[in-house]
Parts: sequence; C-alpha cells; structure tokens
Amino acid sequence: MRPTDFLAFLSGQDLMIVGVLILVLFGGAKIPQLMRGLGRGMGEFKAGIEEGKEAMNASMRDVDHSSNKAIDAVPVAHDEPVHVDDTTKTHS
Repeated sequence: MRPTDFLAFLSGQDLMIVGVLILVLFGGAKIPQLMRGLGRGMGEFKAGIEEGKEAMNASMRDVDHSSNKAIDAVPVAHDEPVHVDDTTKTHS
C-alpha cells in the first residue's frame, strides 16, 4: 500500500472540506509557513534516507571486502590421496 492510496477514497468535495478546515484552523497567513516547514521537513527526511542508504552500501562493501580477504587467507586443500591405516581394526 502506497502512502498516497488514501487519496483514492477522497472525492473533490471531501478535499474542499479538508482545505476549508485547514484554512479556518490555521488562517490564511499561516498556511505558507506551514507548507514551507512541511517542504523543508520532507527535504531533510529524503536527505536522511539517502544518507542512510549510502552508509548501508558503504558498510556492505566493507563487509564484502573483508570477507574476501578472509576467504583468501584460508588455505586450500590439495587433491592428495588420503592414507587409511587398517591396523586399527579389530578382528572378531
């Protein structure tokens, strides 16, 4: 569900009523200040989201690089035949 899905349930008349209520509650002079503050808040929120994504990607790259170094440090077993000692078997 998208954040704007609730607008699908509002008709033109409903939106006008909401607009009039906002005008009555806040007055005509306060609405531009409210919208400006809302716009700044949304801008800061988006910038914070982008900063969080960049930090997440950077940490994932760091983890990926460190895991590759750890894998490179593990010795690789060579394909040599394994000798089995049969002298430890007990005969009944």
